[in-house]
Amino acid sequence: MSLALSTLLYEWRRYMAAVMALALSGLLVLAMTGVFIGIGKGFTATIERSSADIIIMQPGAKSLIGGPSGVPRRFIPLAYRNPAVVEVQPLDGAGGSFQSVKNVDPTMSQADRAKMGAPRQEFVQASIIDTTPGSVTIPTDYSPELVDALRQPYTVAIDETALRKLGVKLGDKALYNGQTVTVAGITRGYPNMMQSTVIMSR
Repeated sequence: MSLALSTLLYEWRRYMAAVMALALSGLLVLAMTGVFIGIGKGFTATIERSSADIIIMQPGAKSLIGGPSGVPRRFIPLAYRNPAVVEVQPLDGAGGSFQSVKNVDPTMSQADRAKMGAPRQEFVQASIIDTTPGSVTIPTDYSPELVDALRQPYTVAIDETALRKLGVKLGDKALYNGQTVTVAGITRGYPNMMQSTVIMSR
């Protein structure tokens, strides 16, 4: 053992490249692990930060998104048969088109607007919450001011990571599925690498 240690100490320059390569590999593994965990947390942030204790899904459901997983709303009264159940709310979501109407001339063609750098239409994922005080669909880190803003008709909230992509800021008007909406709130910690998420009230 002492001979091996002595050899390592004496020939440290020869083994330094291998040590550095192993250290760099370890850092890359940690970085990639963090990236994948962050992506996963971005998709499940709304669920993990809900005050609900359980999600009721179809028997044998393997995925919350991208397949038949929910149950019909007629099953909601059945859940209330359990005396421990206080509230049951559907987890609603939808998709649609979103476009900022800032600096958009409706008389111009889409090609001309693109040349001028006008915001283009984007497909977004909508997360729908119930703004009743204490509702289980409201994430626990939503401020009372944000929930109050979403109670107003035709208002939406957008995560700060999607503002540049969607071409809007707080207070701007936009079109969601052809309906004019107002960006009334900005969230933090709800990124989505695939599609931008828009939060609205039921």
